[in-house]
Amino acid sequence: MKRYAAIDLGTNTFHMIIVEKGNNGEINVINRSRHFVKLAYGGFDSVDDEAITRGLNVLMQFKSLLKKYNVDKYLAYGTSMFRRSANGVEFAKILEEKTGIKINIIDGKREARLIFNGAKIAGALRQGYNLIMDIGGGSVEFIISDINDIIFKRSYPIGIIELYHKFKNLEPFDKNIVKNILEFLITNTVELQNEINKYKISTLIGTAGSFEVLHTHKSRNINDHLFELSPNDFDDFFDSVAYTTYEERLKIDSIPNERKRLIVYAFILIKFSLEISKAEVLRVTSYSMKEGMISELIYETN
Repeated sequence: MKRYAAIDLGTNTFHMIIVEKGNNGEINVINRSRHFVKLAYGGFDSVDDEAITRGLNVLMQFKSLLKKYNVDKYLAYGTSMFRRSANGVEFAKILEEKTGIKINIIDGKREARLIFNGAKIAGALRQGYNLIMDIGGGSVEFIISDINDIIFKRSYPIGIIELYHKFKNLEPFDKNIVKNILEFLITNTVELQNEINKYKISTLIGTAGSFEVLHTHKSRNINDHLFELSPNDFDDFFDSVAYTTYEERLKIDSIPNERKRLIVYAFILIKFSLEISKAEVLRVTSYSMKEGMISELIYETN
């Protein structure tokens, strides 16, 4: 049996998934790892020394796991912060020199394709037209698709840490501030909105990350990695979270501690996407770019 790993180096989070392919072709996950590295908390101009140390420490752990599980082949992709920061390429070289893990920095369109593949593998796509979104720290990837393939894809630099740096001085938010942030998002996604207007979007699909917070709120499980809820149910949850202080969110058990700081920005992005798409249902899958990478890795290997 062969083992494969996908390493997704995001702006806020480093992920790794290790799978085993059986002799009959079945794919089993044998390890999932997630670490919040917060590369852009000091800003997007460059990866600061503390963030470099955090990233290196995590990648050293990933190296140990690759060895522990005798991984035959892996992919490691750097995304938004690696693309945008002045020392992103240098940071990738440092990680590679210290760990031996080769890192490729991919563009937003490549990232969007992998996210789409992950959503497709999860069975998240519905008949008609879907708007898929992946909320990252530095960027948000939007994909319009039918049940088979991509129609439109683009990455926008409006991730949750980007919004945090821009609007954190206005916290806690009221309805007028949320309206201003929504207007900011509208102004910066004109092409996306023009494309959406060409299609009747039936489903907003959210992949992994901040979306998983919704799992405990009136959701209906489809399988172990896919669930859905109505836009109205999301709106109820939004109202209970969006206008809170960070200290108040610390007391909300349904929000993981590591997401309490930035979850308001993620929810505003989801609200924005529901409003511009007029989607009838919100589907959430834990599959995303890393599962798309695994699919690519196994397909190319065989």
